[in-house]
Amino acid sequence: MRGVVLQFPAMAKREHIAQGPNRVREWRKKAGLTLKEAAPAIGLSWTHLARIESGERELNQAWLERMAPVFQCAAADLLSSELGGLSPEERDMVNLMRALPDPNRAAILAMLDSQRQFLPQPGGADVVELPRKTG
Repeated sequence: MRGVVLQFPAMAKREHIAQGPNRVREWRKKAGLTLKEAAPAIGLSWTHLARIESGERELNQAWLERMAPVFQCAAADLLSSELGGLSPEERDMVNLMRALPDPNRAAILAMLDSQRQFLPQPGGADVVELPRKTG
């Protein structure tokens, strides 16, 4: 007879996002909140929040989704840029692109695509020189 193993939700593996550098502290301070003010709004202790900020505790999807409304930002913005987080300037560009009419968005995407030739190529030169005007 084989044994059956039950897995309860608390035992289920959580989706791991990041352990290490993040931008939680930066966004908490932008929101004008102390650890002790922010923690109850998120639903954790201030010591747990401090450990998440320092990278000692895991930052998972559930925490991102609870923190973002408290800090008035997108969940992805709480991640470091290495993990896909956006700077305020990048977030502004994304929001602007989303708000533009389709023809304007298509024109900007075409312009961006035309700039790919100036990016460093894998195994190639690091810099591509722009054509110079003569005369």
